[in-house]
Formats: sequence, structure tokens, C-alpha cells
Amino acid sequence: MLLAHLRGLLKPGYEQGIRSMISEELVLQGVSQEVEGHGMLTQAQMTSSMLPATDAQARPRALRMAMDNLRMGTALLRMEPYNKLVREVKAHSLEANMATLKMLAHTDIFDILKSNLARELGK
Repeated sequence: MLLAHLRGLLKPGYEQGIRSMISEELVLQGVSQEVEGHGMLTQAQMTSSMLPATDAQARPRALRMAMDNLRMGTALLRMEPYNKLVREVKAHSLEANMATLKMLAHTDIFDILKSNLARELGK
């Protein structure tokens, strides 16, 4: 709220009643989204600048994170709806989790977890 006021976007008082309150909320959400977008772009820049110093095994993950932050920051600055952002940027995370679960299904990890849970609940 203070940031919006300092930028001259927020006028004190509610001369138009509920319309003033709705306008204030929209301005605050827009400024918040803009600040978050710039933060994500900065985070993407920092991650990508550290790639040469990153361990070779950790580079693909760091690069994916930088790309996600770049996409998310750009989308936030374009004022795209948040649920659309999460769907687009995080879709590959869901796919990766599904692939991991399929791979783990070929091991005995679920049986081990089930027996540990049964033991914990039996106490």
C-alpha cells in the first residue's frame, strides 16, 4: 500500500465508496505482481550467472529453475492470471513427479513405506 502511494497510484480517501476500495485493491495487486515479477527476473539472472560455478550434476536443475523464474517473472509483468502461470510453468514438475512415481513403483519402496506406516500406527 505504501509503495502504491509513493508511486502516486493510490489516493487517500474513498470519495466513490466501494468503487474506490475496488480500485485501491486492483492497484495494490498490480503493484505486488510487478514487484514479484521483477524479483523473479532478478532471481533468474542470478541463477544463470552462477551456472559456471555450479556442480555439473546440479546444472540441469539450476537451469530449469532459472527458466521457470524467467517465465514466471515475464508472465507476472504481463499481468497474466496467476492460475494460468502456475499451470504453464509448473506443468513439467507434475510430469517429472509422475515419472518418478512410475519408476519407484518398480521397487519395493511402497511396501517399505506401508510397513513403516503400519508400525507407526500400531504404537
